[in-house]
Amino acid sequence: MKVVQLAQQLWPLVGHSRPTTICHHLKPRALANNNHDSITQFDLSLTLKRKAAEISPDLKGTCLFLVGINSSIKSNSAQLLAEALRYYYFDSDSVVEEALGGKDAVRSFIKTDLKGFRDSEVAS
Repeated sequence: MKVVQLAQQLWPLVGHSRPTTICHHLKPRALANNNHDSITQFDLSLTLKRKAAEISPDLKGTCLFLVGINSSIKSNSAQLLAEALRYYYFDSDSVVEEALGGKDAVRSFIKTDLKGFRDSEVAS
C-alpha cells in the first residue's frame, strides 16, 4: 500500500529529464529586489528520494516495475527511485537493444516481428 501511495504522490511531481527546481514567488518584485524570504524553492527529486526512504524498510528488496506508455516521466522516476533505494535500474528498451546488437537491429526486428519485439520487452 505504501508503494501505491508513493506513486500517487510522486507522479505529478516528476516530469522532466533532470531533477527540477521550481521557484515560486509571492510578489513579482521579490526577484528584482533579491527578497529571498518571499521565494520558496524545492527540489522535486529530493521529495521523491525522501518518500522512497520512508518506504524502503517495507520493501525488503522487492523488485519494482514501472509499467506504462513510453514516457520520460516513468524513466526519470524509475532512475530516481533506484538511486534512492540503492536498486539497480534497467530500462527494457535498452536491455532489448543491447541483446539485439544496437538500434539498427532493433529497427529491423520491429519491422519484421513487432509482436516478437513487444514480447521481448516484457520478457526482459
